[in-house]
Parts: sequence; C-alpha cells; structure tokens
Amino acid sequence: MNSFIVRSFAAVVTAGAAATALSMPAGAAARPAHRTMPVIYDQSSAGYVSSGWRFRFVAATLKVPAPQNIKGDNGPAGVSLSDGTHPAALLIQTGGGTGSITYDNGFGHGTVPLAPRAGNILRVSVYRDQAGDRDVFAVTNTSTGRTWTAPVATPAGIVYRQASETASLDNATAGAPLNPVRLWSFRSVQVTSYSGIRGTVTGPWLTSELIDTLDGTSGGQWELFPRAPWGNSDQNFTVWRPESPH
Repeated sequence: MNSFIVRSFAAVVTAGAAATALSMPAGAAARPAHRTMPVIYDQSSAGYVSSGWRFRFVAATLKVPAPQNIKGDNGPAGVSLSDGTHPAALLIQTGGGTGSITYDNGFGHGTVPLAPRAGNILRVSVYRDQAGDRDVFAVTNTSTGRTWTAPVATPAGIVYRQASETASLDNATAGAPLNPVRLWSFRSVQVTSYSGIRGTVTGPWLTSELIDTLDGTSGGQWELFPRAPWGNSDQNFTVWRPESPH
C-alpha cells in the first residue's frame, strides 16, 4: 500500500503550515509556482490531503496510464480515508491488467476482480458506512460498464478525519526523465463529510499539498508533485514526474 497512507496524519496541519515557501535546491528541475496552502513533504507520494473534518466519502475518476519506460516510475494511485491508524485505501496500478486494483482498510484486503486496460477510465471510491460499521470499496470501469463493490467490516467507532487522492512511486528505483512527465490524472474528485457537506480537492475543509522529495524534506530534490487543481470547483488535478536535474 501507499506508504504515506499507512502513516499517521497527525502532523498534517503543523507540517504543512510550517512550509510557507518552497526553496529550490541547487541543480533541481524547474517547478510550478507554489499555491497558497499548507505543504507536506513525503518520500513516496504526491497529491492532495483533506483534513480537519470528519469524512465519510472520497471518489475520483482516473485513466489507467500505460507503463512508463522507466520501470521505477510505474507506481499506483488512488483514494483513501484515514483515522491516522486504520486507512481505507483503494489503489490502481499503472498499466492495468489482472490484479492491478487492490483495497485494504487494515481489517480486510484483497484484489478487485476487474482487469482494466491502459486507457480505460475508472471511477473509484471509498465510503464509510457509519451505521453498518463498515467501509465500502467501489470501482466502475466506465469504458466497459463493469462495476465491483465490496463492504469490509470494521470495529465500531472508527472516524475518518482525512481524505486523500494520491499517486506514489519508489524513490529508490525511480529514474528521472529528461522532460516532465504526467503520470496520473485525477478528475471529478468528490469528498463528503460525515454531516453530508460535499466538496472537492480544495475544501471547504483544510487542504494540504503533498509533494514527494528524495529525502522527504522541503529542500530535497522533487520526485513527484501535483499540479494546481482546476475545473469546476477544483475537481481535477494531475501528478507529474519532474525532469532530471541539470
């Protein structure tokens, strides 16, 4: 599973608020202008994290990308809800195929019995069923019309306080391309609070930008980053590999 997802989100607000500016280390590749939001630095993942509220639903539409020529750049992407201890995550692997979609919430896990091809459009979601004490994972391959849903029971009282849409890779094996490369495209992101308030990538709750750097710090070489959200109420964004340092 995405290594950022399985860690506690307790430091999201403080770590992000401390990063009020991004400095470019010597030799680093060109980067997009910083947005006015907290920033979290990680060593495997990039995307956006919602926090500060209680969340019951997160969803996004993703196009399964073809495998990259550099094997280490073929990491997964997906959506998750987390209480800092028990994340509920649904992930898609680059390239698609049998076994390319997995789910896990710490109480149950498995492989989704769909085999999307590169280029297929998938709608993925995680729903917290408060009354039923369960998480419901769902995937629809809109290119084929096939749908899969699985409820996974959890202990009572779990409350998810973070929702995320992220992509990840293994920094140790990833190879920087000569030019920036878009790896994943998140469309029609939806996030819903426990009380039924609906939003997108940027709120109305606190949103933090997640950036993958080589050493997990603000001064590290960028490995994976999200572009600024765009579209209707900031429902869409893309995740990129930066060009190799010059």
